[in-house]
Amino acid sequence: MKKMILIAITVFVGLVLASCGSDQKAEGQPEMRTYTMPNGKKVEIPNNPKKIVVTEYMGSLAALGVKPIGAKSFVLQNPYLESYKEGVEDIGDPGSPEKVAELQPDLIIVSQEDEYNQMKKNCANSSNPLQYV
Repeated sequence: MKKMILIAITVFVGLVLASCGSDQKAEGQPEMRTYTMPNGKKVEIPNNPKKIVVTEYMGSLAALGVKPIGAKSFVLQNPYLESYKEGVEDIGDPGSPEKVAELQPDLIIVSQEDEYNQMKKNCANSSNPLQYV
């Protein structure tokens, strides 16, 4: 009888501990979403990236209130973004994958497939996904 009670208590404690588990990702791991690129490939991107590098679309990001940490030289020459570009690193033109990798972005947004391939080859990994728009 004592053995049955001990087994029942063990099973109960095991169930309670299992139900206390969390489905959330480990701390420090951003929640991701799947984005389908124009070429049909799917890429995982963070829901709320903090460190973004762009080769285009800086004006669109400005309109959304999002400031990148890096952008191509050509993009930084836009006179309408003068006040917005302070503190944004110049990644060159064409964008230097090495410079982008140094910035350790959460997200890299590129506008051309050749840029996508270059960045993917040199600096994309699971911690800095690449979005080709």
